[in-house]
Amino acid sequence: MLLDGGRSTASYLLESEHGRTLLDAGPGCLLRLASLGIAPGSIRRVLLSHMHPDHHTDLLGLLFHRRNPSLQADLQPLTVLGPKGKLRDVYAAWCDVYGSWIEDESVEVMGLSLGSQDHEGFRFDAYPVRHSAPALCFRIELADGRSLAYSGDSEPCEGLSEACRAADFALVECSFPDDQACPGHMTPAAIRSLSLDVEPKRIGLTHFYPAMEAMLAQPDFVQQAFGDLPSEVLILEDLMEIDL
Repeated sequence: MLLDGGRSTASYLLESEHGRTLLDAGPGCLLRLASLGIAPGSIRRVLLSHMHPDHHTDLLGLLFHRRNPSLQADLQPLTVLGPKGKLRDVYAAWCDVYGSWIEDESVEVMGLSLGSQDHEGFRFDAYPVRHSAPALCFRIELADGRSLAYSGDSEPCEGLSEACRAADFALVECSFPDDQACPGHMTPAAIRSLSLDVEPKRIGLTHFYPAMEAMLAQPDFVQQAFGDLPSEVLILEDLMEIDL
């Protein structure tokens, strides 16, 4: 995924009764938080789908930000959750290079197993997906019964379908047009199949490479591609707010 003047890489802020959660933390994340007036130290947890640079490298900036002495009084404890093994490897490498500039007793780094998880009442399920292993997608269950699915990066697979099944909102990547399909990623045809098979109430499309973004900018494309589906399909933009 490429940055351009108006779109950052993968990162999504969930505000719930369990505090602020980042779903991935790609480059541009901290600048977008600043534009919303959200202090990085208020983030309670980061949930990482996989360890590609466009999904996790602003975590380094977040850890560095938390070491600023003038910000210590307002910091929330932070838990970073992600693929077992790879997350620990990346964090250990960063600590080896940066040491006390990022190491912090108030930060916990945890590798995830598959299945149901409960982090201090924040409940979610982790499923394997077809991308560069290890990679995960998530289904988050909120206290009022609503559900949010997040694909990370994945081509169609059983894990993604289970995460999105009848979800109130499914946040799903759609990286490439059908005629440029790339392994490990979704296309409009794959989005159609997902909607027809498991019927999430709404699907928010994101993570567009240039050819896909150009296609989505065509005035009639979205209606022609998705207008007859059981799911409402939204084309997401940076700083867009969605009420679940």
